[in-house]
Amino acid sequence: MTKLVSVLCAALAPLASKLFSREKYRETRFVYFIGPTCVGKGYLMKLLLSWLRVMINRGLVRVGIVSFGDIVKDLLESDPEFNRAYGPMVRAGDLIPDPEAIILFERKIDEMAKNGMPNMVLVDGFCRSPNQIAFAAREGYLAEGDKVFMIEASESTCLARFMHRCENKPNGKNRIDAELPTFHKRFRLHQNTAPQLREMFKETACDVIEVDGDESIAEGIFPKIQACLEPDVDASFDTERYAPEQAAVA
Repeated sequence: MTKLVSVLCAALAPLASKLFSREKYRETRFVYFIGPTCVGKGYLMKLLLSWLRVMINRGLVRVGIVSFGDIVKDLLESDPEFNRAYGPMVRAGDLIPDPEAIILFERKIDEMAKNGMPNMVLVDGFCRSPNQIAFAAREGYLAEGDKVFMIEASESTCLARFMHRCENKPNGKNRIDAELPTFHKRFRLHQNTAPQLREMFKETACDVIEVDGDESIAEGIFPKIQACLEPDVDASFDTERYAPEQAAVA
C-alpha cells in the first residue's frame, strides 16, 4: 500500500498547485470526516461549531470549514459552465473528477489563507478517492497530528436519516422518489471504496479514528469526536495572535 501511495503521489504531482506549503500553516490541524451519504456528517459539523462557538467568538481559536458538498452545490447554482460540465454526474450520484476536486479544495484553502490560516480546518467531502488521499498526503494536508474520522453506519441507518432529511424539506415526498436511486448509488460507492481508503489513510502520518455511525449523532457520535478533538483545541489557544474582533469561522 505504501508503494501505491507513492505511485499515486508521483502521478498527481503536475495537478497540485504550489500556492502554499505546509510550512506556512504547519500549526493548522486538518480534521476529516469520511463516511457514507446521509451518515450525519453535516449535522455533526453543526454540533462541533456550536461547541467551538464561544472560543471562536472570544478569539481563542480560528476554525475553517471545507464542506465539499456545499462548494459543489454553490458552483452548480452560480456557474453555468460548471453546471453543464458536472451537473449531470453529480445528480446521477457520481463524484466530481479528481483533478477538478483537487483544484476546488486548494482554491478553498487559498481563500482561508488570505486572512491567516485557521488553527483547525474541518473537512467534509474531500479525500474520497485514492488520488485525493495521495495528493493530500504529498502536499501535507494529511500530516502528523491531523485526524481522519471514519464514520461507518448501516444502510438502514443512513436511509432513515435520508428519509428524515427529505421529509423535512419543501416538496420532500417528491424529493424522496427523485433522489432515492442516487442515495443507494452513493452508499454503495462508499462501501466499495472505504476499505482501500482506510488502508491509505493508515499509511499517512495522520491519526485514523473509527466511529460507530449507527449511534445517535448528538448523544453518541458527537461526544466521542469532541473528546478526541479537545486536546487539539486546547493546544490551539492563541490569545495574542487572535483578538476577539478577528475571530471567525473561515
